[in-house]
Amino acid sequence: MWQFFFGYYVLLHFFDSGTLCFSKNVTGIPCPGCGLTRAFESLIKGDVKSAFNSHPLFAFIPITAVLAVVLRFSKSEKVKKSVNYVLCFIIFLFVMLFLIRLVLYFPDIEPMNFYKGGILPRIFRWTYELF
Repeated sequence: MWQFFFGYYVLLHFFDSGTLCFSKNVTGIPCPGCGLTRAFESLIKGDVKSAFNSHPLFAFIPITAVLAVVLRFSKSEKVKKSVNYVLCFIIFLFVMLFLIRLVLYFPDIEPMNFYKGGILPRIFRWTYELF
């Protein structure tokens, strides 16, 4: 697993990326989690409004972490089933928010902007220029 992270770190520096998002670095298209890093940076600075603007579902990340721990260590099948339902609902919320933000903000507004420096966009430009 460490090889993946090392390779990704090398790619980030090779392509001089301005983002940590794997999806943006490869495809140029943001992922459902884009904006979470900014949201938590804003929250640490005490700017809740900016955190909410960066990613409205940022508060679900710690909740999801707690639920994952409960799911991992719970022996009750009823609890596991309930936690799974909640986690699926959170995933649904993230996907729906992603689609809404994609329609409203893509490709020009941060964090839903298109990253022209991504690997695939560079390959497509290079191929286009070649032919």
